[in-house]
Amino acid sequence: MSDDLRFRTLAEVGRERLAEVMAGAATTTLDRGDRLRMIRQDPRDWADSFLRHDVRPADERSWRLADSPEGESVGVVGISATGDSAVLCYLCVVPEYRGRRLGEQLVYAGYRAARRRGLAAVHAYVDTENRPMIAALERSGAKAGKWRRRLFVRS
Repeated sequence: MSDDLRFRTLAEVGRERLAEVMAGAATTTLDRGDRLRMIRQDPRDWADSFLRHDVRPADERSWRLADSPEGESVGVVGISATGDSAVLCYLCVVPEYRGRRLGEQLVYAGYRAARRRGLAAVHAYVDTENRPMIAALERSGAKAGKWRRRLFVRS
């Protein structure tokens, strides 16, 4: 799959569609914290709750659903504003599309969404064992910091 993913905003696709894709990817998430949540909660309930509690109306235009050229939904990236910077607060690749470096394309789509909002830097907190996400962020130019989870910053 090449760089011709099509990105649509949350406002364009609606919360139902975004939650459906997020729930499908959540069952095999590489994030340990989210894996624990999947033990306790149905993936669709988790996705609905995440979108309801963590996506403010002002952030809806910087949450994106990625579709393949064939029209298949392949991932989601979510950017939320915090002052004059952004947090890459969610990223998933649908399991059958993993291993194709789509995470990197989603990261770049998040950066573009942040820039369109005038946000200077993008922060991401990543599970230290989520190697594909760490690699995607590093390839995109993000610099690693230290914390309980790895902090990446790109400005």
